[in-house]
Amino acid sequence: MRLLALSASLAMSLAAQAAAQAPSLAHESPGQFIARCAREVSPATAAPPAAQMRCRMAFSRMMGTRRIAQLLLDAAPPGRVRDDAATLKQRIGPIKWAAAPDDKGIMLGELGEGWMAFIHGPRPVTFVVVMWRGEGAHSFALPAALRWLGAKVDPLLCQTKANGLDRVYWVTPPGKPGVFLEVAETEPDNEGMGEYAASMDLKDPDRPPTQPLTAQERAEGYTYDCPSEF
Repeated sequence: MRLLALSASLAMSLAAQAAAQAPSLAHESPGQFIARCAREVSPATAAPPAAQMRCRMAFSRMMGTRRIAQLLLDAAPPGRVRDDAATLKQRIGPIKWAAAPDDKGIMLGELGEGWMAFIHGPRPVTFVVVMWRGEGAHSFALPAALRWLGAKVDPLLCQTKANGLDRVYWVTPPGKPGVFLEVAETEPDNEGMGEYAASMDLKDPDRPPTQPLTAQERAEGYTYDCPSEF
């Protein structure tokens, strides 16, 4: 994950921000979700039936990710003061946590169904990470699930890699300040194991100023023109 290195340079122009911001889906019906998705993907698929199928699958992925999305919304600090690990764990509810953090100060929790949670830094917490690892490609849609639960999710940029895609967002949970969120989608490896992870940055409370990508960042695959989430 590159969120720590990127946080100083992530930005968009005001016009690009306005174009990229996605609406909250908290009051969107399943039919409205699928119709909106179909309008976005139809030019790419050129076949309405294929678009409908793709969008029904996208809706299913979103619904299947709501539990993880709710955990992240609960983990986001209610104010600008960052929490210690004990306070954060109490806020996000019952999770089977390890008895003690490792030698790097990382606390590990089991979420079930292939998901794990990690808390970095006991006083205060700097990152909250959730990660899935399992057979085959992932079937999750965290940004859509966050929007469905009422969060404002603004795409910032993404990075295309040989084995997947990283997306960076500015997420504003209902009634809370915004936070950086990086979502890493990793294709199955040689053993057929895929990964899906999200890292929420709690140490950088403000969106960065407008700054263009450097030549090195562009060479590394970073872009503001990200592929569709559907």
